Amino acid sequence: KQWYQRRVAITAGGKHDHEDWCTHKGMFCTWNVDRGRINVNKADQALDVASCLMCVEYHPILPNLCAGGAFNGQIIIWDLSRTEDIEVCVSKNVEDGHHEPVTKLCWQISSKSNMLLSLGMDGKILRWEVKLSRYQDPELTLVQGFVITGAYIPRDHPTAPSSRTADIGGTAMSFSHEDESTFVVGSESGLVLKCSTLSTELPLDKGIKIQFRSPITLVYNSHNGPVYDVDFSPVHRNLFLTASTDCDSALIPLL
Repeated sequence: KQWYQRRVAITAGGKHDHEDWCTHKGMFCTWNVDRGRINVNKADQALDVASCLMCVEYHPILPNLCAGGAFNGQIIIWDLSRTEDIEVCVSKNVEDGHHEPVTKLCWQISSKSNMLLSLGMDGKILRWEVKLSRYQDPELTLVQGFVITGAYIPRDHPTAPSSRTADIGGTAMSFSHEDESTFVVGSESGLVLKCSTLSTELPLDKGIKIQFRSPITLVYNSHNGPVYDVDFSPVHRNLFLTASTDCDSALIPLL
């Protein structure tokens, strides 16, 4: 779910009890809470999606644009100002794209570019350039890739994977408010990792058209279950909070 500008509540519809690959459609729904009465059983907008949605994220400046990450690895962008052809962009047939569910999306906006970062259960963290034009639909271009692997986790860490080449599924991600190159990732195995988009690690033998590097700069104490949320403090630049299925939350210093 996500709220935006105190007016629209969004839900990413789908099932949460998948035992195998998702073979059914999901739904993207919006409600305008400024209207007198809200029918929770009937959304103001309801759009079919090829696969269950795992996450949604509004553009921080253009409230009509919203991005969604799907179970099948696709990233979708909708233009909610339209009355038809609302789905304006889909990441289809990208060799180096996600091939597992997309669990988190984060926008990074500057005066020169609109970047969208995605985290997936395949261990990939992908940086996409979103080209916006007044005269044509947005375009997604993959420009940078990272992957979380067991090779960069200390062997003596309690939740280190048994295989050094295993990719570690990402379940949560948050970027620093002070330094947009610094971010933390929570994983399916309980690992909590400090990462950087400025990584200078040697390229990994994983990409086809782009080079993948490890973004890991620090490994924190882990949870005993999947980490489903991480969030930087809005008032303290060196603190972030984690939440896990082990029923624990941790307040962790970044340094």
